[in-house]
This record gives sequence, C-alpha cells and structure tokens, in this order.
Amino acid sequence: MTKRSSNLKSFTSLTAFSMSEKVLAFVYQAIVAAVLGAGVVTDCYFSASQLFDLIDSTVLGALVVVVLNRYANICEEKDENAGHKFLSSLNSLLTIVMAGLAVLTFIFAEPFSHLIAPGFDAAARPELVKCIRILCVIPPIMVFATIAQGLLRQKKCFIIVNSRSLCISLCGMFVVLVFSMRHPDNADILCYGYVAANLVFALLLFFRSRSFGRIGYARPRFDEDTKKLFVLAGPAIISKGVVRISLMIDQIIASTLGKGSVSHLNYAHSLYNIVSSLLIVNLCIIMLTDFTNLCVKKKYDEIVNKLHVSASSILLLLAPVSLLTVCYSREIVAIAYQRGAFKADSTEAVGSLLLFYAIGFVPALLNSLYTQVLHSFGKMRIAMINTVVSFALNITISIVLSIFLGIIGIAIGTTTSSLLVVLLYKHAVKKCLPGLKSVFTLKYVLKLLGGLAGCLLAIAAAKLFIRSSLLSFAAATLVGFALFAALLILLNEKTIMGYIHKLKKAKKGTQNGAD
Repeated sequence: MTKRSSNLKSFTSLTAFSMSEKVLAFVYQAIVAAVLGAGVVTDCYFSASQLFDLIDSTVLGALVVVVLNRYANICEEKDENAGHKFLSSLNSLLTIVMAGLAVLTFIFAEPFSHLIAPGFDAAARPELVKCIRILCVIPPIMVFATIAQGLLRQKKCFIIVNSRSLCISLCGMFVVLVFSMRHPDNADILCYGYVAANLVFALLLFFRSRSFGRIGYARPRFDEDTKKLFVLAGPAIISKGVVRISLMIDQIIASTLGKGSVSHLNYAHSLYNIVSSLLIVNLCIIMLTDFTNLCVKKKYDEIVNKLHVSASSILLLLAPVSLLTVCYSREIVAIAYQRGAFKADSTEAVGSLLLFYAIGFVPALLNSLYTQVLHSFGKMRIAMINTVVSFALNITISIVLSIFLGIIGIAIGTTTSSLLVVLLYKHAVKKCLPGLKSVFTLKYVLKLLGGLAGCLLAIAAAKLFIRSSLLSFAAATLVGFALFAALLILLNEKTIMGYIHKLKKAKKGTQNGAD
C-alpha cells in the first residue's frame, strides 16, 4: 500500500509539474504561431530541430534507459562508487563520439538539408543549412544530461529530469518576443534559443546529480559492464532511432505537400504531445524505474500487479480525453492557435491531423507500458523488432494515404500502425510475465464504455446548444467528465471505487488525528 501510495504521489507531482510545463509550451507555440505563422521560417526551424531530436533521442535518449538498467544492476551487484566510476567513463566516451558527430554535421549540412527536406525550394534551402549548422552543437551539450538522467531516474528525481521542455519554452519565448518580432524572416534566432535551452537543461542536471556523487570525466574503459551496456544499447538505439526516423519521414512527406505542411504537422504534434506527456510519458518514466528495480529483485508478480493498476488508472483519464479531442479537434486548434498570422486554413489542416492522432492515444499507452516491461527485463531486441514492424507499417500506410488524402494520411498511418502492433507487444510481454493474462478485464472495458457513453452525451448536447467553441468545449469537458465518473461509480467500477475508499480512509485518519 505504501509503494502504491508512493507511486501515486510521484505521478501526481510529476503530472502537476508537467501541466505547468505544458501550459508554458502551449504559450510558446501560440506565440510562434501568432508571430511567425506557418511558413518558410517555421518549416526550416522545425525540420532542423527534428534532425537533432533524431540524434538526441536515437543515441542519447536510448542510452538513458540502458544507463538506468546497468547502473541499477552495478549498484545491486557492487556498490554506488562502482556505479559512479562507470558513469564517468561512459561520459568521456560519449563526449568524444558526439563532438565528432557535431563536426561532421556542420561540414555536411547541405546534404543533410536535402535528406530531411527534399521538397524545400531554393529560397528555403540556405536558411535550413544555417539552422542545421547552429544546432549541431546540441549532441555534445546533451551527453552529460544523458548520463545524469540515468542516475537521477534511479534516484526518482523525476521532475528535474523532465524539465527540458520548460527550458525550451522559456528560452524560446524570450528569443521570439525580443528578437523574432523585429526579425521575423530569420529562422536562426529560434535555433539560438533552442541551443541555449539545452545548455541550461544540461547545467541543471549537472548540479542536481552532484548530490548523489561526483560524475566527471574518466579514462574510457571497455570492461565487462561497458560491454553489457553496449549489448543492450544496440537494440535500444535502433528502437529509438526508428521512432525518430518515422517522425522525420512524416516531415519529409509533409515537405512535398505544399508550403506550411511541415509546420501544420508540428503544431498537431505539439497538441498531441500535451496529452501524451502528461498521461503516458510521465507514467512510463515512473513505471520503468519500478519495473527495473522489481526485475532486479525477481519480484515478477508485483510487476504484473503494477501493470494492471497503472494501465487501468490512467485509462480512466485517457479514454474521455481521447473522445473529447476527437470530437473537438478543430475547436481545440482554433482556441490554441487561430490568431495573428495563423489563418483558418491552417486550423482546418492541423485539426484534421489532431483528430486522427487522438484516436491513437489508447494503443500508444499500451505499447509504451509494454515497452517499459521489456526494457526492465533487458529485452531490448524484442522491443526493437516490434518498433521496426510499427515503423514499416507507419511509413507504408502514410505514403500511400498521403497520395490520396493529403496530409491527414500521415496521421492515419501513425494511428493505424500503433493499433496493429499492440498484439505483438502483448505477446512479447506475456513471455516475460507468464502470470499476465490481460491488462484489462472484460468487465472493466464494458464499464469504461458505459462511462464514455455518458461523456459522449454531454459532448453532443454541448455542440448542439452552445455556439461558442471555447464555451462548448469547456462545458463538454466539465459535464462529460462528471457524467463519466458518476456512471463508473454507479457501475461500481473497481479502480475508481478503490480510489474513493482510499480518500475516505485518508479523511477519516485526518479527523481521528485531529481528535
């Protein structure tokens, strides 16, 4: 009970932080949309930043997961001092590799620009090359941040590990309001803000990690622990790389669909990521740490229980959010972005993308949780195979559908591939956890659908009787969630009733303490 309470507290505090972070991210995106709209400048910035997000997520982002796994095992088998020496050695090795990569990217910026945006015209090409050369310093900057994230996740310092978006939003707002308003045709201004944000984030992690030991630079060693890390890292890097390459290919497809299409795709992703980060990513960050620690101690039944509880709890929030987003996709985009340089045609395009992305919230949750289980067991190769299958499906469907349907074909491809690979992930996880029959029971699913029927009724009434987009969306959200919760309580749904009993027990304990 204490552990479950601890997890709930961690998730609640991380989600509260993420909500404030996402509000700032939304404000930043809204400022960019109002000042710069959707054109050459934003297309160049988004395309260049995606290239370095690919490098960061593929190599360094994948290593965060592997570093967490190896560091936990080294501390369990030896001691924390050995773990810190391992991290310092890895820090030196990765810095050398990423510095070399930065030099190569700077030299070959022109060919890279054709690779990531083949559809750009001659006027946009020099601006994109300039953006790539500015952003090439990010991989070396992010090396220490990667090492520190592995350490800080193991120590459950989740908030500071997830503060990168906050840094990007604050630095981004500063450069847009101070510089871009006076020079709206220069994409390099946005790039300088992005570099500054990553530098600030790395420094924050540096100072926080020193509370748990000194991690610096040591002579790179290829000992047994390093070899084990790279054995795990290969499949993890491929998995992460495939995900990022998939996003880049989406942008490449979008770059062939007309001016502003890349920006439309990024604005839709930003709105999708608000929900994904708050409810899916935050949960997975916490659960990976728990799954890894339980796996090291061979407590497999507890992993099964945590998987049931976490998935069932989050779906009670995610399912109505998904339904509301599908029904109000265009209104959400209009509320968020339609002002200044952002016109009605852009609202229509981004709203259509958001609608189909929202359908994929639930399969994305399941796939993400299943992936954390596989990573905790060190089954990086299996996770990699599933990711590659999803990638192949996504790209094939997106290319075909974009020919006939335009940009919404990209979103349909992403959601369809996510739905199709759920069964692959489930099969792989059941091999690791034979005690796992199903994440959700049939009774739970039926009660969930009953609650969603009430939410849908509220949405229909709000759309019918309230003309204002903002008021209609607000009313549908408030009344929809209230009806959803009320119906689940009437149906005596186990998960929500469990939380109600806990609240009553906590309240009773507080009253007894006061007496």
